[in-house]
Amino acid sequence: MNNIDNYPNIQNPLNHESPNKTAFSLNRVWTIIQSGQFNEIDYNSIIKYIDNLLDKDKQQPWEYEYAYNGFALEDLKLRVNEFKKTMDSDLRIKDEETFKGVFNNQTNYIKMEIDFLIKHKAERPIDLEKIEQLKNGYQLDENGIVTIVFNQNEIISEAKKIKELNKFILKFDGLCELICNKILVSNLLGKSDKKNNELKKEITLQSLNKESIIKSHLLYIYSFFELSYAFIFGIFPDNILSKEDQRKLVKKGIISSNLRINRDVFDISLDNLEQNAILKVEIFRRRTFSFYGHSVLIKKTGENEFIFFDPNSGEKRGLNKNQLAEEINDQLSKFNGTDVLMLNTKNYLTRLKSKGIA
Repeated sequence: MNNIDNYPNIQNPLNHESPNKTAFSLNRVWTIIQSGQFNEIDYNSIIKYIDNLLDKDKQQPWEYEYAYNGFALEDLKLRVNEFKKTMDSDLRIKDEETFKGVFNNQTNYIKMEIDFLIKHKAERPIDLEKIEQLKNGYQLDENGIVTIVFNQNEIISEAKKIKELNKFILKFDGLCELICNKILVSNLLGKSDKKNNELKKEITLQSLNKESIIKSHLLYIYSFFELSYAFIFGIFPDNILSKEDQRKLVKKGIISSNLRINRDVFDISLDNLEQNAILKVEIFRRRTFSFYGHSVLIKKTGENEFIFFDPNSGEKRGLNKNQLAEEINDQLSKFNGTDVLMLNTKNYLTRLKSKGIA
């Protein structure tokens, strides 16, 4: 049985003087998670381990980036708790296909958190200004990519206590569509800075629970006829692509059979965008008479410069077309997507206004 207490290297979890030991221990956590053999003992042991890391991390002064690891540890704990709920549910019995998608999605995010912690396990001291930026959710990596941190998981647990939002979470497995629509309606992309995280400030339970935002969901805005036509013929309303280009947009990779974005079609569509244009992007797969997927946003800020927003990680700035394509490919992988839809947000907002929503 996989039990974290059986691994001697985890007996003394976080030691800033021995970062390799930390990395090994975190990898052991990943081994247990991905095995799928996840019982109550495993869960309690992993949570105890993470709490131990957090306790030791809080003892470190703010002058060290080890304090930043604390944010990632909290996120890892949150994701493990969500994973536990999935493993305890009867979803596997009710809908095995959906269970596999949720399982892969949640384990992918856990792996991302673990990889991040390992990568930053031995950072050198940083200045207090950068610490303040990190507190505000402002990150700058070695490639010059700025991330304004936002994660819908931080508000999901409280959202479940609100009747209307809980309906959405149960029906659509999250609030990604509503969050993206709130950003569109309030024009929030690119508004945050080092000291102010406008995403966290403006995307609140109160703002999402407004009737105007709730009614803005794509599946509520489009008519039954439009959705049926899209499902049967692949012709989507507000699509920036022709039917033929839409059919070509996602293809199998050259090296593996994984589905990937067709760069020829994708790059031309980005080139044709006007400056500051925003795309509402849906990564989805077809289910019996319905669609299942995830919503993200893309904003063109330069000739080869873009903002990419994912409700599960935040707003990434300064991406080029290559980096943006990889973000979409990652989404296809995480959500077992079969299609990518890129919507003209001007048309979509016009629809909202015509219904008295935006």
